[in-house]
Amino acid sequence: MWLRLTATIKKEYLTLSRDKAGLALLFFMPLTLIILMALIQDAPFKDYQELKFDIIVLDNDQKEISQQLVDGLKKTKKFSVHTTYKEKELNEVHAKKLVNQGKFQFAIVIPKGTSLQVQNNSNKVVAKLLNSLGMPSDTNAFTESHALYIEIIFDPTAKSAFKIAINNAMEKLVAGIETEMVLKSMSQQLGTAENDNGLAFDQIRSIEVKEKAAIDKSNGLTMITNSVQHNVPAWTIFAMFFIVIPLGGTILKEREDGSLMRLKIMPGSYTILLLGKVLFYVGVCFVQFILMMLVGIFTMPLFGLPSLQLGHSYFALMVIAIAIAFAATSYGMLIGTIFKTPSQSLTFGSVSVVLLSAVGGIWVPLYVMPLVIQKIGAFSPLYWGLNGINDLFLRHEGLLFILPQVLKLLGFSALCIFLAQWFEKKSFQ
Repeated sequence: MWLRLTATIKKEYLTLSRDKAGLALLFFMPLTLIILMALIQDAPFKDYQELKFDIIVLDNDQKEISQQLVDGLKKTKKFSVHTTYKEKELNEVHAKKLVNQGKFQFAIVIPKGTSLQVQNNSNKVVAKLLNSLGMPSDTNAFTESHALYIEIIFDPTAKSAFKIAINNAMEKLVAGIETEMVLKSMSQQLGTAENDNGLAFDQIRSIEVKEKAAIDKSNGLTMITNSVQHNVPAWTIFAMFFIVIPLGGTILKEREDGSLMRLKIMPGSYTILLLGKVLFYVGVCFVQFILMMLVGIFTMPLFGLPSLQLGHSYFALMVIAIAIAFAATSYGMLIGTIFKTPSQSLTFGSVSVVLLSAVGGIWVPLYVMPLVIQKIGAFSPLYWGLNGINDLFLRHEGLLFILPQVLKLLGFSALCIFLAQWFEKKSFQ
């Protein structure tokens, strides 16, 4: 039995080693794909708050409060403020043209009368508050005014998430200035401005917001999400499932040249020959996985990207990698058994892997997809593999936590091998 098994593994090794195109598909393709996708998707995986944008600011008010708004935009790390372009003063028409051409991400137009409007609204709020408390207020402190809007002119190609992030940042800045004006107006109407220079806005900020990881930091690990953490495991799984092409081609070649028939009529169990084929290609997939993880750890930083973090359970990582390798290999065997020509096997195998990866969250996370796609994607073996790896890399869980994903992958493998044997027996009869 062991002789037949080792002979089969050696035969598969010689067959694959002579297939230069197949080797390139299995190793060079995922290497290139992982690096390119990580670089391309680096910006979308970053929080917009971490990026800095070139913006145009037109201050048509030129008063105290509008100047505070411009100064606030200049102080923040999110924006690089421009009021001129090529040493020329900008107007609204020119600003819109530059934004429309994509030279600036967006422009902010502060209308004339903004400072007066904010001051009037602050006085109104304070007067209403003092009146409700039965205290006298200066009803002459405000005048009638009409609604004004600070305009944000976006690049036509700007995505909705980008617009929301910028709007939130602007609203936060405006709200801070308006709150400060209310406190200043209150101190003036209460007659405290001359005594203590008013109420300082910074002095009442006793509660602030800070980010905290969703996992225990006692082991030095933190919750990490970036393009490397998604793309390296995702496209590695994608490449592992592309074993369907060389494996399916090998099975069809054996059928066409008659070697499969000779193997079946040889003394001994055909199951041992099948097991040897499976073990060899599982080994190939496992080597793929290891090499791509090393690329994520050591090569990604050379391109200015973060290094891949593997979590803390390396044993669990090996288990999920082997389970993915079995699922990919068994699927390739099923495809090679069902179809009768290389063109059929190549076309269906490659297209099916692309579809399974698309609905399985390889390209983009599954949770951002429509609900119906999420339900379909939950049955993709690529999703099971990626979900298990994310549990290890991002949630820093162990083997017990990913066991359901491992069992699903092994169950899928058993089903594919059973169907492959059934189709092979049916075609042999």
